[in-house]
Amino acid sequence: MPWVLGLVVALGAAVPPAQPESTPPLAPAEGRRLAETLDVIVGYSGAPGSPARTITLTERGINAYLRFQAADLLPPTIRESRMRLLGDGRLSARALIDLDRLRAERPRGPLDPLRYLGGRVEVIAVGALRTSAGVGRFEIESVHVESVPVPVVLLVEAVRAHRGSGGFDLTAPFRLPYGIEELRVEAARAVVVQ
Repeated sequence: MPWVLGLVVALGAAVPPAQPESTPPLAPAEGRRLAETLDVIVGYSGAPGSPARTITLTERGINAYLRFQAADLLPPTIRESRMRLLGDGRLSARALIDLDRLRAERPRGPLDPLRYLGGRVEVIAVGALRTSAGVGRFEIESVHVESVPVPVVLLVEAVRAHRGSGGFDLTAPFRLPYGIEELRVEAARAVVVQ
């Protein structure tokens, strides 16, 4: 569970373009199924030398989980988060960010651009998650705030400064949790190799 939330927080939030009209609305049961799958991943204790196993997470399941099960687990500065799994390691994350609450978390200097912004804004980040041998790294390609492109460094600094992130550096490699060796982002699904 925490690594999915961490991914959302790290990318700044979650979903790009709205779902097509023909797509049925997300259901709480889809989120519950993903929560059960995450419990299996967290509880896995593969013995050394045992063969790797793969578990598939769907984009719909992740978004249902974010909407119904994890909404209260995300920081209060992040709302209405969604993800889009694009394939080849690439993903897009979208959310509404409450800049007033984010700004209140720590004093801002006169050169900090967040000092001059307020309200709730839509943030969309697009990038890639590259993983192998139990280590991951984010490669952020673009960040938009209310459809205006902003430097990626603003997202990197906002995450680093966020009180709940523990100073997480988006540009640094990180260890994948729960014995996960690889996380492959494919079109509309993610494959966990554990």
